[in-house]
Amino acid sequence: MALKLNNNRMGNCISSTSLFHFTKKSSILKKILKTGLKYSFSCEFKPENFGTRENADNLVLPIICFCDTPIIRVEQHIVKYGKYGIGFDKAKLREKLKDSLNPVFYVSSSLYADALSKCYLISEKIKEDGLNEIVYNPIISLGPNQFVEGENLQKLIGLFYSLFKPCDDNNFNCNYYDEREWRAILPNNIKDGASWNYRSSNLQVEDEQGNASTISRELVKYMNRITEGASQFYINFSPIEILNIVNHIILPNEEIMKSYIKFIRSSKELFGTVDITDEVKDQLISRLNTIERIRKDY
Repeated sequence: MALKLNNNRMGNCISSTSLFHFTKKSSILKKILKTGLKYSFSCEFKPENFGTRENADNLVLPIICFCDTPIIRVEQHIVKYGKYGIGFDKAKLREKLKDSLNPVFYVSSSLYADALSKCYLISEKIKEDGLNEIVYNPIISLGPNQFVEGENLQKLIGLFYSLFKPCDDNNFNCNYYDEREWRAILPNNIKDGASWNYRSSNLQVEDEQGNASTISRELVKYMNRITEGASQFYINFSPIEILNIVNHIILPNEEIMKSYIKFIRSSKELFGTVDITDEVKDQLISRLNTIERIRKDY
Protein backbone atom coordinates (compact mmCIF):
# COMPACT_ATOMS: atom_id res chain seq x y z
CA MET A 1 0.00 0.00 0.00
CA ALA A 2 1.47 3.33 -1.05
CA LEU A 3 2.14 5.94 1.62
CA LYS A 4 -0.34 8.80 1.25
CA LEU A 5 0.91 12.27 2.14
CA ASN A 6 -1.24 15.28 2.82
CA ASN A 7 -0.43 18.94 2.29
CA ASN A 8 0.21 19.71 5.97
CA ARG A 9 3.69 21.01 6.66
CA MET A 10 6.02 18.64 8.49
CA GLY A 11 7.89 19.63 11.61
CA ASN A 12 11.34 19.36 10.02
CA CYS A 13 10.74 21.46 6.90
CA ILE A 14 13.87 23.19 5.68
CA SER A 15 11.90 26.09 4.22
CA SER A 16 9.57 28.52 5.92
CA THR A 17 6.07 29.80 5.18
CA SER A 18 7.54 33.25 5.84
CA LEU A 19 10.27 35.25 4.11
CA PHE A 20 12.44 37.16 6.60
CA HIS A 21 14.31 40.40 6.08
CA PHE A 22 16.93 41.22 8.76
CA THR A 23 18.89 44.37 9.54
CA LYS A 24 21.46 45.38 12.16
CA LYS A 25 19.85 48.74 12.94
CA SER A 26 16.66 49.46 14.85
CA SER A 27 16.30 52.71 12.89
CA ILE A 28 16.10 50.79 9.59
CA LEU A 29 13.42 48.41 10.90
CA LYS A 30 11.38 51.37 12.16
CA LYS A 31 11.76 53.00 8.77
CA ILE A 32 10.39 49.86 7.11
CA LEU A 33 7.46 49.83 9.53
CA LYS A 34 6.74 53.46 8.75
CA THR A 35 7.36 53.83 5.00
CA GLY A 36 7.45 50.23 3.68
CA LEU A 37 10.15 48.10 2.10
CA LYS A 38 12.64 49.91 -0.12
CA TYR A 39 14.57 48.63 -3.11
CA SER A 40 18.11 49.59 -2.08
CA PHE A 41 21.14 49.45 -4.36
CA SER A 42 23.57 46.67 -3.52
CA CYS A 43 26.84 45.16 -4.85
CA GLU A 44 26.26 41.63 -6.11
CA PHE A 45 28.37 38.88 -7.68
CA LYS A 46 28.90 38.55 -11.41
CA PRO A 47 29.44 35.10 -12.98
CA GLU A 48 32.84 35.98 -14.45
CA ASN A 49 34.05 36.79 -10.92
CA PHE A 50 33.48 33.25 -9.74
CA GLY A 51 35.96 32.67 -6.91
CA THR A 52 37.75 36.01 -7.43
CA ARG A 53 35.49 38.43 -5.59
CA GLU A 54 38.16 40.51 -3.89
CA ASN A 55 39.44 42.49 -6.92
CA ALA A 56 36.62 41.90 -9.41
CA ASP A 57 33.93 44.22 -10.74
CA ASN A 58 30.46 44.11 -9.22
CA LEU A 59 26.92 44.35 -10.47
CA VAL A 60 25.13 47.21 -8.67
CA LEU A 61 21.33 47.04 -8.74
CA PRO A 62 18.22 47.87 -6.63
CA ILE A 63 17.25 44.88 -4.53
CA ILE A 64 15.49 43.63 -1.36
CA CYS A 65 16.86 40.42 0.18
CA PHE A 66 14.98 37.81 2.22
CA CYS A 67 15.82 34.43 3.71
CA ASP A 68 13.60 31.38 3.44
CA THR A 69 14.56 29.78 6.75
CA PRO A 70 12.29 28.54 9.57
CA ILE A 71 12.38 30.86 12.56
CA ILE A 72 13.97 28.18 14.74
CA ARG A 73 16.95 28.01 12.35
CA VAL A 74 17.70 31.70 11.84
CA GLU A 75 20.43 31.94 14.50
CA GLN A 76 23.37 32.10 12.06
CA HIS A 77 21.48 34.47 9.79
CA ILE A 78 20.82 36.79 12.75
CA VAL A 79 24.50 36.83 13.70
CA LYS A 80 25.48 37.87 10.17
CA TYR A 81 22.66 40.24 9.17
CA GLY A 82 21.31 41.62 12.44
CA LYS A 83 18.84 41.03 15.28
CA TYR A 84 16.05 43.21 13.88
CA GLY A 85 13.82 41.39 11.44
CA ILE A 86 10.44 41.27 9.78
CA GLY A 87 8.75 38.19 8.38
CA PHE A 88 6.23 38.20 5.53
CA ASP A 89 3.80 35.51 4.47
CA LYS A 90 5.67 33.93 1.56
CA ALA A 91 2.66 33.04 -0.59
CA LYS A 92 1.02 36.44 -0.21
CA LEU A 93 4.27 38.36 -0.74
CA ARG A 94 4.94 36.33 -3.89
CA GLU A 95 1.48 37.29 -5.12
CA LYS A 96 2.07 40.98 -4.42
CA LEU A 97 5.56 40.98 -5.96
CA LYS A 98 4.93 38.41 -8.69
CA ASP A 99 7.04 40.31 -11.23
CA SER A 100 10.11 40.87 -9.05
CA LEU A 101 10.42 38.22 -6.29
CA ASN A 102 12.39 35.01 -6.88
CA PRO A 103 14.73 32.64 -5.05
CA VAL A 104 18.34 33.03 -6.13
CA PHE A 105 20.02 30.20 -8.01
CA TYR A 106 23.18 28.89 -6.40
CA VAL A 107 26.01 27.75 -8.66
CA SER A 108 28.87 25.46 -7.68
CA SER A 109 30.44 24.70 -11.06
CA SER A 110 32.37 27.46 -12.84
CA LEU A 111 31.17 25.95 -16.14
CA TYR A 112 27.71 27.45 -15.63
CA ALA A 113 29.08 30.74 -14.36
CA ASP A 114 31.28 31.00 -17.48
CA ALA A 115 28.33 30.18 -19.75
CA LEU A 116 26.25 33.05 -18.36
CA SER A 117 29.22 35.39 -18.52
CA LYS A 118 29.85 34.56 -22.20
CA CYS A 119 26.19 35.19 -23.04
CA TYR A 120 26.50 38.63 -21.52
CA LEU A 121 29.71 39.37 -23.44
CA ILE A 122 27.93 38.42 -26.68
CA SER A 123 25.13 40.86 -25.88
CA GLU A 124 27.69 43.55 -25.10
CA LYS A 125 29.44 42.93 -28.43
CA ILE A 126 26.13 43.22 -30.28
CA LYS A 127 25.37 46.46 -28.50
CA GLU A 128 28.79 47.93 -29.35
CA ASP A 129 28.89 46.84 -33.01
CA GLY A 130 25.34 47.78 -33.93
CA LEU A 131 22.77 45.77 -35.86
CA ASN A 132 24.19 46.46 -39.34
CA GLU A 133 27.32 44.44 -38.61
CA ILE A 134 25.51 41.32 -37.37
CA VAL A 135 22.82 40.90 -40.03
CA TYR A 136 24.58 37.91 -41.58
CA ASN A 137 25.81 36.39 -38.35
CA PRO A 138 24.09 32.96 -38.07
CA ILE A 139 24.67 32.88 -34.30
CA ILE A 140 22.65 36.03 -33.79
CA SER A 141 19.93 35.58 -36.42
CA LEU A 142 16.64 34.23 -35.07
CA GLY A 143 15.06 33.82 -38.50
CA PRO A 144 14.28 35.83 -41.64
CA ASN A 145 14.56 39.54 -40.82
CA GLN A 146 14.57 38.86 -37.07
CA PHE A 147 17.68 39.95 -35.21
CA VAL A 148 18.53 40.47 -31.58
CA GLU A 149 18.93 44.03 -30.36
CA GLY A 150 22.01 44.06 -28.16
CA GLU A 151 20.71 46.40 -25.46
CA ASN A 152 17.49 44.46 -24.93
CA LEU A 153 19.36 41.15 -24.90
CA GLN A 154 21.72 42.58 -22.31
CA LYS A 155 18.79 43.47 -20.05
CA LEU A 156 17.31 39.99 -20.39
CA ILE A 157 20.62 38.33 -19.51
CA GLY A 158 20.91 40.79 -16.65
CA LEU A 159 17.81 39.23 -15.08
CA PHE A 160 19.80 36.00 -14.69
CA TYR A 161 22.82 37.94 -13.45
CA SER A 162 20.69 39.45 -10.70
CA LEU A 163 19.75 36.04 -9.29
CA PHE A 164 23.18 34.41 -9.58
CA LYS A 165 25.07 33.46 -6.42
CA PRO A 166 27.89 30.98 -5.72
CA CYS A 167 27.22 28.26 -3.15
CA ASP A 168 30.08 29.48 -1.01
CA ASP A 169 33.07 31.77 -0.83
CA ASN A 170 36.17 30.26 0.75
CA ASN A 171 37.95 33.62 0.82
CA PHE A 172 35.30 35.00 3.17
CA ASN A 173 34.39 31.70 4.90
CA CYS A 174 30.76 32.02 3.74
CA ASN A 175 28.28 29.26 3.00
CA TYR A 176 25.66 31.15 0.99
CA TYR A 177 23.62 28.06 0.16
CA ASP A 178 22.38 27.80 3.76
CA GLU A 179 20.92 31.30 3.59
CA ARG A 180 18.15 30.16 1.19
CA GLU A 181 18.02 33.66 -0.24
CA TRP A 182 15.14 35.26 -2.14
CA ARG A 183 15.40 38.61 -3.93
CA ALA A 184 12.92 41.23 -5.02
CA ILE A 185 14.60 43.17 -7.83
CA LEU A 186 13.65 46.24 -9.83
CA PRO A 187 14.39 45.39 -13.48
CA ASN A 188 16.93 47.57 -15.27
CA ASN A 189 15.41 50.98 -16.12
CA ILE A 190 11.82 49.79 -15.62
CA LYS A 191 11.36 52.74 -13.28
CA ASP A 192 13.03 56.15 -13.07
CA GLY A 193 16.46 55.83 -11.45
CA ALA A 194 16.52 52.01 -11.47
CA SER A 195 19.58 51.83 -13.71
CA TRP A 196 21.97 48.92 -13.16
CA ASN A 197 25.74 49.28 -13.29
CA TYR A 198 27.24 46.09 -14.76
CA ARG A 199 30.88 47.08 -14.28
CA SER A 200 31.15 48.84 -10.96
CA SER A 201 34.80 48.73 -9.93
CA ASN A 202 35.87 47.06 -6.70
CA LEU A 203 39.09 49.11 -6.52
CA GLN A 204 39.94 50.58 -3.13
CA VAL A 205 39.34 54.30 -2.55
CA GLU A 206 38.94 56.59 0.45
CA ASP A 207 35.55 58.05 1.29
CA GLU A 208 34.90 61.65 2.37
CA GLN A 209 36.03 60.88 5.91
CA GLY A 210 39.21 59.20 4.73
CA ASN A 211 37.96 55.70 5.48
CA ALA A 212 38.88 52.82 3.16
CA SER A 213 36.09 51.87 0.78
CA THR A 214 35.60 50.74 -2.83
CA ILE A 215 34.21 52.49 -5.88
CA SER A 216 31.31 50.01 -5.81
CA ARG A 217 30.40 50.80 -2.21
CA GLU A 218 30.61 54.53 -2.85
CA LEU A 219 28.32 54.13 -5.87
CA VAL A 220 25.86 52.16 -3.73
CA LYS A 221 25.83 54.92 -1.11
CA TYR A 222 25.31 57.58 -3.77
CA MET A 223 22.46 55.72 -5.50
CA ASN A 224 20.68 55.01 -2.22
CA ARG A 225 21.04 58.65 -1.23
CA ILE A 226 19.52 60.05 -4.44
CA THR A 227 16.65 57.51 -4.44
CA GLU A 228 15.74 58.12 -0.79
CA GLY A 229 12.08 59.09 -0.63
CA ALA A 230 11.45 58.26 -4.31
CA SER A 231 8.03 56.59 -4.25
CA GLN A 232 8.81 54.18 -7.11
CA PHE A 233 11.43 52.48 -4.92
CA TYR A 234 9.05 51.66 -2.06
CA ILE A 235 6.67 48.74 -1.50
CA ASN A 236 3.68 49.92 0.52
CA PHE A 237 0.98 47.85 2.22
CA SER A 238 -2.67 48.67 2.69
CA PRO A 239 -4.24 47.98 6.13
CA ILE A 240 -5.61 44.67 4.83
CA GLU A 241 -2.20 43.72 3.44
CA ILE A 242 -0.54 44.57 6.76
CA LEU A 243 -2.81 42.08 8.49
CA ASN A 244 -2.47 39.41 5.78
CA ILE A 245 1.20 39.66 4.85
CA VAL A 246 3.17 40.72 7.95
CA ASN A 247 3.65 37.59 10.10
CA HIS A 248 6.53 38.50 12.44
CA ILE A 249 8.46 41.46 13.77
CA ILE A 250 11.60 40.17 15.47
CA LEU A 251 13.50 42.20 18.09
CA PRO A 252 16.53 41.49 20.30
CA ASN A 253 14.83 41.58 23.73
CA GLU A 254 11.77 42.49 25.80
CA GLU A 255 13.01 45.99 26.68
CA ILE A 256 13.31 46.95 23.02
CA MET A 257 9.90 45.40 22.37
CA LYS A 258 8.34 47.91 24.78
CA SER A 259 9.74 50.78 22.71
CA TYR A 260 8.30 49.24 19.53
CA ILE A 261 4.86 48.94 21.09
CA LYS A 262 4.98 52.68 21.78
CA PHE A 263 6.34 53.36 18.30
CA ILE A 264 3.54 51.45 16.56
CA ARG A 265 0.81 52.94 18.75
CA SER A 266 2.02 56.50 18.12
CA SER A 267 2.69 56.14 14.38
CA LYS A 268 0.38 58.02 12.03
CA GLU A 269 1.81 56.04 9.10
CA LEU A 270 2.64 52.34 8.79
CA PHE A 271 4.09 50.67 5.68
CA GLY A 272 3.45 53.84 3.70
CA THR A 273 -0.25 54.04 4.59
CA VAL A 274 -1.63 56.88 6.72
CA ASP A 275 -4.50 56.88 9.24
CA ILE A 276 -4.00 53.29 10.40
CA THR A 277 -6.72 52.22 12.84
CA ASP A 278 -6.00 51.13 16.40
CA GLU A 279 -7.30 47.66 15.51
CA VAL A 280 -4.64 47.22 12.82
CA LYS A 281 -1.97 48.56 15.19
CA ASP A 282 -3.02 46.08 17.90
CA GLN A 283 -2.85 43.21 15.42
CA LEU A 284 0.63 44.31 14.33
CA ILE A 285 1.79 44.57 17.96
CA SER A 286 0.60 41.00 18.53
CA ARG A 287 3.17 39.88 15.95
CA LEU A 288 6.15 41.24 17.86
CA ASN A 289 8.60 38.60 19.03
CA THR A 290 12.11 38.57 20.50
CA ILE A 291 15.31 36.62 19.94
CA GLU A 292 15.19 35.78 23.65
CA ARG A 293 11.77 34.12 23.28
CA ILE A 294 12.76 32.27 20.12
CA ARG A 295 15.86 30.83 21.80
CA LYS A 296 13.82 29.78 24.81
CA ASP A 297 10.62 28.48 23.24
CA TYR A 298 11.57 26.95 19.86
